[in-house]
Amino acid sequence: MNGINGGFSNSTFSNMWIQNTKVGAWIVGPSTNLTLTDMRIQDTTADGINFDGGVTDSTVSNSFLRNTQDDGLAIWSQNSPDANDTFTQNTVDSPGWPTTSACTAAPATP
Repeated sequence: MNGINGGFSNSTFSNMWIQNTKVGAWIVGPSTNLTLTDMRIQDTTADGINFDGGVTDSTVSNSFLRNTQDDGLAIWSQNSPDANDTFTQNTVDSPGWPTTSACTAAPATP
């Protein structure tokens, strides 16, 4: 189960503590003008926060993510582009993968 899951527009999530879920927040498009602020997300089995294609004009700020077993913060333009999104003043501590954030438009090549 994800803490926050789905598409949201003109919405704000703030001051939430999400722990022991699959993903803290999995946001799918179309989503626009979404704000996540002052979030505390920890001990997930996958990503902390993931913008999964078609998320635009959205922000994650002043949030703390710890012990995510995949990316702490991710923008994933799998089937449609993400645009004008910002991640500012966030802390990612002890992610499972060696990166703290990922922006992926296509599969990585070795």
